[in-house]
Amino acid sequence: MINEGGLDEVKKFMKDYPEIIQNPQNFSISKTLGLQNIIQYIGGDINRNTMIEKSTQKTRNYAKRQYTWFRNQLKV
Repeated sequence: MINEGGLDEVKKFMKDYPEIIQNPQNFSISKTLGLQNIIQYIGGDINRNTMIEKSTQKTRNYAKRQYTWFRNQLKV
């Protein structure tokens, strides 16, 4: 995601919609996995490695929740 232009996309989004930084809870897009971590990185609050680690962990956690939900749907 990062190597394919994710940072540029978030920078453009932040430029077009600066209010997402002040009130992220008002935007459903703020729930996008990794978005808040990228915003923190762009803002200088965290370094690149931390951003990648946090985003990766959130993605793994989300996948595990999906797997758990799906597995429980098959129980009859």
